Amino acid sequence: MALIAGAGGYFSGLFEPTPRPDLADPVSAEEPAAQARDEPELQEAEPAQAPVSAQEAAEEPAPQASDEAELLQQPEPAQAAVSAQEASGEPSPDTSASQEELQAAKDRTQQPAEPEAAIPEEEEVAVLDPARQPPAAEAIDGVADRISWLRNYPGGDCFYAIATSAADTAIEIEGFGTAVDPFMEMMTDFQSKFGFEPEISVRLIEPAQCVITDFMRGLSGAVEAPQLTLDRTSVPSGSPVSGALEMPAGRSSNLLLIDHRGMVFNLDSRLIRTPDKASFSIPIGLSAADAAAGQAVPQVIVAVISPDGIEAAEISKPRPAAEVLPGILSEIQAKRLVSGATAKYFRLGG
Repeated sequence: MALIAGAGGYFSGLFEPTPRPDLADPVSAEEPAAQARDEPELQEAEPAQAPVSAQEAAEEPAPQASDEAELLQQPEPAQAAVSAQEASGEPSPDTSASQEELQAAKDRTQQPAEPEAAIPEEEEVAVLDPARQPPAAEAIDGVADRISWLRNYPGGDCFYAIATSAADTAIEIEGFGTAVDPFMEMMTDFQSKFGFEPEISVRLIEPAQCVITDFMRGLSGAVEAPQLTLDRTSVPSGSPVSGALEMPAGRSSNLLLIDHRGMVFNLDSRLIRTPDKASFSIPIGLSAADAAAGQAVPQVIVAVISPDGIEAAEISKPRPAAEVLPGILSEIQAKRLVSGATAKYFRLGG
């Protein structure tokens, strides 16, 4: 099973009534908390020796080919062989033929052997054979296909999944929803289509927060998104939630907290900004009633970037997410803003 990162640990929050957070001072009940950063030779063969004729085998070993005079002038052995043959009555062989063979052997030994460097080259070509190692472009296209499949996957209501890391044969997915079952089904479908099992982290949220999944799906095709990180994903009540937000130069950002009751808090005034980065550290706490329940509750921080900010996100007091998030999405679409969003999850209290 590849469903990880708290799916089991979060079941307790599903079946118990979830408490309402209270942004304690220095964050008042109307000023929520913000999110923090969670914090891959072949040696040349010796020249072949010249073949030796049967007559040469009977003679004494010939000297090295480097001494031409010795190879061509050997009268005593030749005459000794003639005398023996005359005595036996056999016809005498033609000595000129053996001299020609010696000369041919000498010529062959002086010819350099042909190099065999082609063998290593053939081995190297075999390693790079496309049938064994697909081109990088194919691997990139495969990753893009899987991300596109994930973006368009029909997980049903209150379902959002995004790839947080992807490679040719591995992918990590973060999911937001009220139940684990849809993500188990998605894991099976993914494996059937692509041949390997994805690693999925499920973030269980409350029904009042489901509007987040619709909002994030509405911006899932954005060409750019901010990098939002939290220092931790479990924050004790009364402790700060802290993190960082990075974005392309020249972009504006809005940082929003959606609590377990489905209320939106604008955290822009709590950001410490630089031209392309912002950080935050904001104390946040549960109300007395929520703290008494003893349950950790889900909180989601959403960062949205745009050319000049989004008016619908600039709220001065907490408002229902069911009103604020659709309003932001409508403004982005109506003005055709180049925008993107990132959502991060943490649990408060417990």
